[in-house]
Amino acid sequence: MLVCCACNGSFRSADCGVGVVLIGDFLSCESPSEISKKLGGKPWKVISDSRLGPGDPRPEFSEYTVLIENYEDLGVAGELQLQFLNERLMEADFFPVDSGLYVRLLGESLGTELREGVEIMPSANKVVWTRQRPDKLGVGFADKRLRDEASEWIRKYA
Repeated sequence: MLVCCACNGSFRSADCGVGVVLIGDFLSCESPSEISKKLGGKPWKVISDSRLGPGDPRPEFSEYTVLIENYEDLGVAGELQLQFLNERLMEADFFPVDSGLYVRLLGESLGTELREGVEIMPSANKVVWTRQRPDKLGVGFADKRLRDEASEWIRKYA
């Protein structure tokens, strides 16, 4: 059930009381500062920072995306992109150096085979899928509640 709220300029239909583990020890709904602390000072590069302009009458909608190089998950190194919606971690996209190995290891840890173009839901609010970029294969992890919230905002206010 989604509960919609538009008060004091905020729009939050997703109750982020408890986040889900997206990748490593990063929980959805954590703020950029909470994620930064978990990285222990490891730097990130801001890829995008999109916010509504001053005086925009629509409820809050901000997206902030960062890139962390040399991140490691399941013993495989790669690039990690983190996307925040209204200061809450919504999505993680991991582009491992050895994508074949990583996809196999992740599939084993989830107890299923990952196939391109197919989303799986290993838990009630976590979505996992493979993602192809021109130069490499990656894996996406998202909190379904926040992803649905972003889609709902776009449908209502874009």
